[in-house]
Amino acid sequence: MKKVLIFPLFMFFMFFSPFYSCSTKQQVPKKEIEDTRKLANFYYKLGLSYLNSGNIAQAIYNLNKALELNPKDTKIYNALGIAYSKVNEFDKAEYYFLQALKIDPKKPEIYTNLGIVLVKKGQINQAIKNFKKAINFPNYERREIAYYNLALAYKKLGNLDKYEEFLSKAISYNIYFTPAYEALIDYYLELEKIDTARNIILRAISNGVANAKLYFALGKIYYFEKNYKLAKKYLKKAKLLADKNFILKQKINRLYNKILEREKIITINKEKQKKDNKLVKELASPNKPITSSSEKETKTAQKTLKKETPKVSNVKPKTVENKQINKKEKSIKKLIRFYIQLGIYSNKKDATKLLGKLGIYGHKAKIKERKIGKSVYYIVYIGYFRNYLEASRYYKKKLKPVGFKGIIKFTKIKVENGEKQKG
Repeated sequence: MKKVLIFPLFMFFMFFSPFYSCSTKQQVPKKEIEDTRKLANFYYKLGLSYLNSGNIAQAIYNLNKALELNPKDTKIYNALGIAYSKVNEFDKAEYYFLQALKIDPKKPEIYTNLGIVLVKKGQINQAIKNFKKAINFPNYERREIAYYNLALAYKKLGNLDKYEEFLSKAISYNIYFTPAYEALIDYYLELEKIDTARNIILRAISNGVANAKLYFALGKIYYFEKNYKLAKKYLKKAKLLADKNFILKQKINRLYNKILEREKIITINKEKQKKDNKLVKELASPNKPITSSSEKETKTAQKTLKKETPKVSNVKPKTVENKQINKKEKSIKKLIRFYIQLGIYSNKKDATKLLGKLGIYGHKAKIKERKIGKSVYYIVYIGYFRNYLEASRYYKKKLKPVGFKGIIKFTKIKVENGEKQKG
């Protein structure tokens, strides 16, 4: 009887099963790679939109999702660095910028961003090196940003010459780069180089830079120079362009209101000056009849006065009588007294009506006749007052509020031995 050998089943499988490669690298289909990149790009763009809108938490979340799907994309690292710098997490921001540069060290914009973070961390000299690296790349499209930040770094070190130089460089590389204009204008205004600051603003405007801050700065310059007309012109332009900038709008309104106040004060002072000049002229010409209402009447009054007054010789014989007359003249004083003229009428009835109305309000008004040429006029007045201010106060407080209109005038009163007589 033959012996039958039975091999265990597992032994069969051991000898006859095929051997497969155990390599860890698995080939992923190209379509799957493209889909992954597309999804990563979708999350990257979503993260950027959140970053630009100010929702940093959502920006970081979506950018990290993008990074998981595409861990070798420098632009995702760069965006994460910017996001963390926005929330003042500068160590994390620096880490992501350095990671991006490890993948691709030929990215000038990342050197600029790294420099900005290093300035925030107080590592100014290291930041300057990174800005200069960025500038040296011939393919850097936004070189003005590196120059601008380089200028700010030198300002931190107190090197204002370099600050001015690199701000000017930033403008020369991009004539529409407003932050450099604004910084340079503020610098010149601090140094009180008004003309230089104005020239830069006008150059920017001629280049087509329509910016609210520039117009506001120009308005300020003209305000300091007391050219309020031009100041208001440019402040209005600044206000139109500062729709969304609420803080700047407040500053513009504040300065504009200041100008309006100054203009009011100037007009009030001019009016006062005119009144004072008029008063001085009237005081300087005693022959001029004060109560006449027109120039023609004053001329006719002066002519009649000349006809009536006889010519007297100035030379007087030295006698005892003359001495007595001189003593008497010395005792006569001429005082100026002010009164409020409320109306001048050719008809006495009209003057009496006004007198009655004034009496209702408790005002002690008077009527006096005044002959001007061949005509007789009736003047309604209240007075007398010791000075112009007293008369003005009375008019403003008691007459004007109840609808009476008048003119403050003055006359000369003779005082002889304590008795007043109209001069």
